[in-house]
Amino acid sequence: MFTSRVSTVRVVTRYAVAASSAVLAAAALAAVTGAGAGASTPPSCSNAVLRVTHAPQQGATGHGSVVVLFRNAGPAACTLFGYPGFDAISASGHVLAHARRTLNGFAGGATAVRTITLPSHGYASATAEWMNFNPQTSGPCAFSHTVNSTPPNTTRTTSLTIGASVCDLQIHPVVAGTTHNDAFARAQVKWMEGAKVSSAQHNAYWIPADHYLKADGSTYAPEIHWLEQLIHLPITGQTHAQNVAYRTDIHNLNLFFGTPGLYG
Repeated sequence: MFTSRVSTVRVVTRYAVAASSAVLAAAALAAVTGAGAGASTPPSCSNAVLRVTHAPQQGATGHGSVVVLFRNAGPAACTLFGYPGFDAISASGHVLAHARRTLNGFAGGATAVRTITLPSHGYASATAEWMNFNPQTSGPCAFSHTVNSTPPNTTRTTSLTIGASVCDLQIHPVVAGTTHNDAFARAQVKWMEGAKVSSAQHNAYWIPADHYLKADGSTYAPEIHWLEQLIHLPITGQTHAQNVAYRTDIHNLNLFFGTPGLYG
């Protein structure tokens, strides 16, 4: 199996001491206040703690969109502010288009740019969207083989298997949470964690992933079927048909979770 510490002189001296004491007290107060303010504002998220993935692509007549997910895998809260990078990349690795930074859009998105706090293991997300046809000519558009996405104010870029059109390609600012992809995001984490253990331990991760998807009702019916088929396959001694089913289910779920090549 595949495996976050003289009387005049006296009077002047008293005032000097009092003034000095006041300055010291003010400095101490400022230090305490500053420490409190710093403690209440988490630092910016760093390359080391962020994990970048994406939810399933969405499409409707004439346009498409995808939600990029940013998970804080660190032990402490951190913040994101602004727009992520989002570039359409060709099969040969060339940049086809840089997404234009916008608010709102036909797929929704942020109405303002805000600082988002991600608790440990919490999420922020950003919506990218595009037109499936050229709005000027009504002709076809080139689509990306992958996209490169970089979280705001960081330097590490992640390649994501997303087919995005170069026509009117837009990216919105980060918002809190997973933009209505909670069940998917939780299942995706379990799916990825399962690839780090032996085949005998896969079900300890696949079963929770299955339960998370079921929380969205019938939204993920095919994916639930593939997961449950994997869960019920024998760990060893598979028949040829079962081995084919295993490989097919793994392939389909890797496409769904955006994790090509995972599980071998």
